[in-house]
Amino acid sequence: MNSGRMALVVAVCVLGLGLALTARASPVLELGVTGWNAQATGEGTSTGGSGNSTVDLQNDLGMQRQWTGNAHLIFRHDLPVLPDLMLETAHVFNDGNAMLSRDITWQGTTFQANGLVQSQVDLKMDRVVAFWNPLDNPVVNVRLGVEARRLDLNIPLTGTVQQPGGGTQKESVSAGGTAWLPLGYAGLTLHLPAGIDLDGGWSYVSYSGNYLSDYRIQAAYNFDSGIFIAAGWRRFNLHLESDRFSLKGDLGFKGVYTTLGYAF
Repeated sequence: MNSGRMALVVAVCVLGLGLALTARASPVLELGVTGWNAQATGEGTSTGGSGNSTVDLQNDLGMQRQWTGNAHLIFRHDLPVLPDLMLETAHVFNDGNAMLSRDITWQGTTFQANGLVQSQVDLKMDRVVAFWNPLDNPVVNVRLGVEARRLDLNIPLTGTVQQPGGGTQKESVSAGGTAWLPLGYAGLTLHLPAGIDLDGGWSYVSYSGNYLSDYRIQAAYNFDSGIFIAAGWRRFNLHLESDRFSLKGDLGFKGVYTTLGYAF
């Protein structure tokens, strides 16, 4: 075989291998529900009123790890140029009950030391992710995209407050806010033998002193029926300096999660 014919054969083989490795799967719809055993961390200062304290969610308010939930939908297709889509809604919260070791002022209201304060970190998130697959084959999938995420954050404190004229009264005050944020998104999946996938995803944005980082890693097992189960670790961090929230500081949730889903 002459060198020209050999080069042609090699080129055809390389092209065929490339097409096989980059062929997209058939259109698929994936649904899943997740339980996240999340622990709230961080500290913040409310911006309403005056004389506000910097409050630590664990040390001051006694936030306890709790199971919270979210649900997602992913639509993948074979249409060129157009992105695949992921929708997710989540409600993450921690409750706290603490006997204060110092005076704490929140939204201008002072809760006295040695008084019992009930609190909650309540975060609702809705996200829409449009992503492309620059590499997608039976071994590896790489995802790059953009995301829009709505944050609805509320941190209420309830406790007994000393009144100016004497006596005490139970009061509740809250800090928080709502905003839409644009983020970048990246993900990677490794398809291993026996129906096992290793997967990771990261969403991030930073602007004007604010940032949001949300990453997760997991291992999943896929049944022939289309059902899959997964277990992983997720960490969410939010730093706020925005006037759209009556709160400045750092907030985080971290912990293990499990997912049950179905792809068809």
